[in-house]
Parts: sequence; structure tokens; C-alpha cells
Amino acid sequence: CRRGVRVRMLTSSRERYEAIRDEAAPEHRHLLVQCTSHSEGGGCKTWIVGKLCGAKDQACAPPGTHFHQVVVPPIEHTRSDCTYGELAAMDLPPTATDVKACELFMPRRRIFACHAGALTHMLEGWKHHEVGPIDVDRIDVVWEAALRHGFTPAVAPGGAQCAGCGQLAAEDAAERPRLGKQREGHISSAVAAA
Repeated sequence: CRRGVRVRMLTSSRERYEAIRDEAAPEHRHLLVQCTSHSEGGGCKTWIVGKLCGAKDQACAPPGTHFHQVVVPPIEHTRSDCTYGELAAMDLPPTATDVKACELFMPRRRIFACHAGALTHMLEGWKHHEVGPIDVDRIDVVWEAALRHGFTPAVAPGGAQCAGCGQLAAEDAAERPRLGKQREGHISSAVAAA
């Protein structure tokens, strides 16, 4: 909403909708619209999926829709006329041992960004979290801490693209770009879901 984009929020709870709407600046609140069924998203070509979304729900999206996923496990790709984003992921620090997670969906030593965020919070001893409403001013703080602890953006298999954000990244973890001003809003948003 901060960028002047109208957002349709799917929830049957009027209280939940109003609580989230009230977090927005007064001049942006009119841009958040409550929807109670997937069919109300029929005119939207960008869907941000935060919970399971089956074939019936995905059928409500118009052809050419891109599904951005922030739900674990990932949704099934049921539409050949739509595209699906990969879940944001990070590679574990080389020093991490005895971590067994996500191997059903990802290669060894790769974890969902939300799990990297949780581990970063534990390592830092923080009490805040990014479950539910998040403090957008802390996104870069969490991102920098994750990098400092040795987490690196995941590179998609067979290519030099970050699996979480699609930006080009170096194959060698030591050469992967750290958060720079030109990438700030792009990559750090992947960790926001952590």
C-alpha cells in the first residue's frame, strides 16, 4: 500500500482485516480491500500466497498470473498458463552441523528463509519475531545478522539465480553479493517472511 498499489486481502475475519488495515498509514488505508473468496482475486495477476492454495482456488486467477509463495510447504503448480515463484531460501553456514530440515523440498544444507530467520533470532538472542505483523524497519537488521552468521542467499540449481528472489548471484558462496543499496528492497523482503 505504501507504493500506491491496491491490495486485496483474503480473510473472512473483519477484525483481522481491520487490525491489519489500521497498521497502515491513514493515507494508504483505502488501498487495502477485504476479500472473502478467491474469486474476488479474478482480476489480479499477482497473487501473494501465504497459506495453502489448491487447484480450485488457483483456478480463480486469470491466465498469466504469477503466484509468489510465502507458505511452507510450497503450493502445487496446477496451472500451466501461470508462473510460480520459488520459496525464499538460504544456504546454511559452513560451520552448521546436525541440522536436518527441508530435505523433502530442497537440497541438503538449504533451508527456507523463515527457518534461517528463526535460527538468526536464536543466535542473536532476540525476543521479537516476524510471525504476524512485522516491523519493516527491522528487515535489514535481520538480513545483515543472517549474513553475519554465515547464511547466504540460495542459488537455484543449475543457474546463477537466487532461488528466493530471482536476482543473479555468484555460484561461489564466498563471492555472493551481500546486501547492497541497489538490492536492499529486493532481497531483504525475502527475509521479511522469516
